[in-house]
Order: sequence, then C-alpha cells, then structure tokens
Amino acid sequence: RLKNKARYSINTKMTPNLFAQKIRGGKKTILFELVPPPIDTPASEIKLSLSLFSKLIAPYQVDAVNLPEIVDEKGRGKRSSSYRPKVQPLAISPYLKADGLPNIIINRPIVYLPWEKQKKWLTKAYTDYKIKNFVFVGGASSQIRYPGVHPHEAVKSIKSEHKDEF
Repeated sequence: RLKNKARYSINTKMTPNLFAQKIRGGKKTILFELVPPPIDTPASEIKLSLSLFSKLIAPYQVDAVNLPEIVDEKGRGKRSSSYRPKVQPLAISPYLKADGLPNIIINRPIVYLPWEKQKKWLTKAYTDYKIKNFVFVGGASSQIRYPGVHPHEAVKSIKSEHKDEF
C-alpha cells in the first residue's frame, strides 16, 4: 500500500457497538472482507451469493464483515485488467444484516468528494442503514489533488462534531 493511502477507522454509537467494544478491549477479532459484485450482476444472483457467503462464514463467529467501496484509481498507472464498477456497499449491507451479520464495516474513499457531500453520505449510512463502523481511505497518489479531505481530517472533524459519542 502507498503511504498516502492511510486508513483511519471510526465508529459511531447509536446502540452498543459490540465490535468496537471488543477492539477497544484489546480482544482479537475475526473479520472477513467481501468485495461487492459487479454492478451489472442481477439482484437475484447478488441475494443468493450474499446468503451463501453468510452461511459459509457462520461457523467462524465472525465479528464483522468489511465491505470496500471500489473506485477506479486512474493515478496508479495501467491496470492489468479493466475496471468493472461494483455495487455500492450500502446497497448490499441490508442483505448481510438480514442474514445475521450485524457488524458491517464500510471502507469509504473519503477524498473523491468534497467533505460536505461525504458528511451527507455518512449521515445516510449511519441513520438509514445503521452502519457504525467505517474505514476512511485516501487517494491513490500524493501527486493528485483530490476534492475531498484527507482521512485524518475527516476523523478529526467527526470527533469534534460528535465528541460526546467517542
């Protein structure tokens, strides 16, 4: 990973966040990362795949499922394969929750949109989808000027605005 692609994690407290409590307590956690399917995948196939995934990991007492938001990073040079847009993590999170996986982590590339738009997205994720755990991801290159804020600045802003929750 590039140095400038630092990841910062925050969580919000709407209801007790057992995953966050476990991490704060220094306990080991089991995470699985699930890359969302291509956007042109039929909804019935997505639902079936997510159900099978949930059944597959059930015996492992998984603490959380990490859903990365995949973006086309042009600043990294030529890809070995062409970019295929993926389904947004928010769209598949309800399926996983319905299958008994309540702790979802969304990796959000925070630099690609201005901070005001990111805050609207975070509010929607938190309020409408009950997502409590996020990993903020930076850009592909320190040579590119992005419209959004650095992940560290996003975390500082959220902590200052919601200081009673952290």
